[in-house]
Order: sequence, then structure tokens, then C-alpha cells
Amino acid sequence: MTVSSIVDKLIRGLIGKNKANPVSTIPLRFFQVFEDHGIAISQIPRLLPEIQFNDLKSEDSLLQVLNYEILEQTAKLFGIRRLWLEGVDDQIYELHSCYKHPAIFFTEFDDFCHRKDNDLYLPVRAFTTCKSLDYTDSVYQPIALVLVDQIAVLDDKEIFRYCVLNDAWDWGYAPTRIQVKAMIHLISIAVDESIPLHVIAPDQIEDLYASTVFPGSLIKGCYMTDPALDDYTTTGYYNSKETDEFPEVLKYIEEHGLRDLITKEQWKRTQPFQDSENSCAQSVKSQKPRKPGKRERNNQELWEPIREAARVMWAQEGEKLTISEAVRRIKKLEHLKASKLQNNTIHKHIADLAPNHKSGRRPKNSPKLSS
Repeated sequence: MTVSSIVDKLIRGLIGKNKANPVSTIPLRFFQVFEDHGIAISQIPRLLPEIQFNDLKSEDSLLQVLNYEILEQTAKLFGIRRLWLEGVDDQIYELHSCYKHPAIFFTEFDDFCHRKDNDLYLPVRAFTTCKSLDYTDSVYQPIALVLVDQIAVLDDKEIFRYCVLNDAWDWGYAPTRIQVKAMIHLISIAVDESIPLHVIAPDQIEDLYASTVFPGSLIKGCYMTDPALDDYTTTGYYNSKETDEFPEVLKYIEEHGLRDLITKEQWKRTQPFQDSENSCAQSVKSQKPRKPGKRERNNQELWEPIREAARVMWAQEGEKLTISEAVRRIKKLEHLKASKLQNNTIHKHIADLAPNHKSGRRPKNSPKLSS
């Protein structure tokens, strides 16, 4: 045997030794998927009764009991690819895209997300690398959207699965920005909650686009922007942003027929996630009082103070105080958030309190307050 043949054989042997065996990867990834979803290894039997504590003592003991059915059940539970669990490749989630086809987004949302009656539930999360979005800035401002669904409650801890949208949205590029604004505007109205905007590193958002990272691991401890993403998609609120683009957002919604694809009534009828094949459907959820939605909180923080101020004014001065004068005085009350809004917006929210008000109608978004 020549020297070169011996060297070639040695190199092939070293390559073979260093090459990872996909089978040895399976228990590692099995443990990882639970830990990255906030589930301790000792809690795995609570979601998969087929797994016993003795099976979790080591990777080797776990490998003895893992089979196709358990891997398939785990993949279904967390919405991930079985091929990733099997160590075949590094793509955790199936790829999803809806650019130029916004109706697909709402179909994915309807299929994946399930309403929760007793929990503050945020079914859409957004990720970016920027602490402040600015549609006038041409710099690359990536956005990644992720759907979130609650699959279990362990003690008082909520467990979620995720669906990543792999569209590489760029806030500085109008076609993608307007579509994102339109979709988020309708979603935020339907679920009546904020859409958090999480700031992560550039390499992390690229991993999200490629579906090679668990979104939950990125949420923990990351910076959340204020305003939230939905504040860029609404108007009339004290922290609304980029409101001059709102007519274009509404135009996009109408042109693509999106308004009826998700409504508050449809969201209320959506049923909680249930799967009789796994024990997470049987977990007993602690009953928590319903927390107010964003618009309800907005009423409490924004409109109630100015309505109370107007009520006091009219109680003291009666009909001689005009609505316009009441608005002018409220504008001077700088400690009230609503004082920074336009006159006609404030007028709309206090007009029904005027002694000579005739319509008997309560303005939209104004809370009912006892006299």
C-alpha cells in the first residue's frame, strides 16, 4: 500500500469518526425542544405520559424508548418538523410565506391560533433589530412575524408553540411595510391586545427567517419597544405613530378584501387548542380574571381622565360652557395624555357630556362612566 493510500484511508477514517450520527442527535434535540419552551426535563412525562422518569436519566436511556410515534407526537405538540427532531437537518419549522398574498396570513392565523378566555394572550409577536422604527429612514429595518398558540399550562406557567412567517419584511420598503401594517391593524382590532415588538440581534433575526431557532428562546430577556408594533398601524391614540400613512393602509385593506378575514366576532368564536392524543389537552388551567385589552386600557388611561375633567367643568358652569371652550381648557391640562391630541378628537370624546347634547349617542371608543 502506497503512502498516499495510507494517508487517504486515515483521512477517511478521521472524517467518519468526526461526522455526527443523526441517531445520536435525536435525544439531544428531544431534550432541547422541551427546555427551549420553558419545560424542565422532569416535567416531560406530564405532557408525554409514554415517557417515564427512568427514561430521562441519560441520552442513552431516552434513546431506548424514543420511536416514530413519540417523535411525531412531539413534533405535532410544538408545531415543529419531525425531520429536525430526527437530526436530518437544521430547519426546525416548516416554511411559511405570505408576501403579496395577505389572505394567507389570516388563513395561517385562523388555523394556528386559538383564543384563551382567561389569560392575557398575545397571538402575534414581532421581532426587529431596531429600537425605533422609522418609515422615512432608508436603512434596513427587518421585521419578523411569529404566530403564538398556548398548548398547555404547567402549574401557573403557560407553554406556547410557534409558527414563524419566513417573509423578510423590511420596514424601510413601502410594499412590505404597508402589508404588515394592514395585517397588524386588523389583528390588533380583533384580539384587542398589543402586538409586542422584540428587539434581537441581526444574526438572530436571520435565524428566524431560516426557521433554525425557537422564537421563545429569543423572547426571554430581550428588549421590547414602546410603542408596540400596532401603534404604527392605528390612529387617534396618544402614542400612534406614522399616522399620515394610515389612509394608505386602509386602502390596502379594501383593495385586498381583508376586512372580513378576521373580526372580533370571529376571534371570540375561536375555540381553545385541544388534542386528545396528548396530555397537554388534559392539563387543568387555573382560572385567572380577564385582563383588560389594549383599547380598554386606552380608554381607562386616555379618555376617562379627560371625560372626568369635562364633567367637572360642566357641573360647575352648566350650559354656558361650550364644548369648544371645554376642549380648549383640556388642551391646557398637560398632565393628561389626551391633551396632546387634536381638538376634534377631544371634542368627539366629550361632546356627549355637554348639558345641551342632543344625540343621545356615546362616541365610539368612549367608556361608559357613571354620572
